[in-house]
Amino acid sequence: MRIDSLLPYADRLSSMPEIDASKLNERDDKKLKDACSDFEAFFLSSLMKAMRKTVQKTNLFGADSAQQTFEEMMDTEISKAAAKTSSMGIADALYKQLKNEMARKETPLVSGE
Repeated sequence: MRIDSLLPYADRLSSMPEIDASKLNERDDKKLKDACSDFEAFFLSSLMKAMRKTVQKTNLFGADSAQQTFEEMMDTEISKAAAKTSSMGIADALYKQLKNEMARKETPLVSGE
């Protein structure tokens, strides 16, 4: 795939007018922020789970289901904390994109509608 073939689409997207995203009401805005933060936490949790699979297991302290459960719970809480502090920025980027899309859908394309 050549990147040159995507340039006309990128130019068209960059020239689109900005939508006034302030049209979203506060309740929808809060729900969107929460959903984006939850998505970031889920993504980070999945990432940590995949990374943990790559680490070689040892039986030094004994491996049982309780340890596995603890590791999963710890990964989930670490992911939630990271998403809450926006340390990765995934939720912020997703929020900005979706807020703009939501405002675009609420803005009539033709005046007088």
